[in-house]
Amino acid sequence: MKKVVFILGLYLLQSCGKTENKSVMTTLDTSQYVIIKLDSSEKSKEFKISAKDINEAEELLADCVKEYNSKQLKEYEKAIKDYPQYKIEKSQFFIDLKNYKRQYVGTYNFYGGKEIFINCFCDYDSNYWRKEIVRVFDGGNCFFNLKVNLTLNKYFDFNVNGIG
Repeated sequence: MKKVVFILGLYLLQSCGKTENKSVMTTLDTSQYVIIKLDSSEKSKEFKISAKDINEAEELLADCVKEYNSKQLKEYEKAIKDYPQYKIEKSQFFIDLKNYKRQYVGTYNFYGGKEIFINCFCDYDSNYWRKEIVRVFDGGNCFFNLKVNLTLNKYFDFNVNGIG
């Protein structure tokens, strides 16, 4: 009986979009993300992304951003030291996930593993982002993306746009 209650409890937590990782979204806020269908010209095979998949992807995204921010701390401290005459904003160096909308595209890789392309960006003026992948030149850390492999529980191809 205890086993049934435990399994039911896990199911309920999962179905509500909850995770144990406090740095990750605890509920799925559909105003902040959208699942984009794979372009029909793509050779990859699409998979239907579930709430569980999004939560797993968000955990990997949070890990990636944490690693990125820890590296950026050195850059931020160097900039403050080298350019004390300027007011340097932390937001130019660090990513705070709560300020980003996300687009997810799910595909199976060559080996049959589930992968999700995650495209992240600061506030966007139109609803275009709900239908098409947002692509920009430059924009700094207001625009970044990565891929996560849910099968291997890893992230890769992390890319922050440049400034120019």
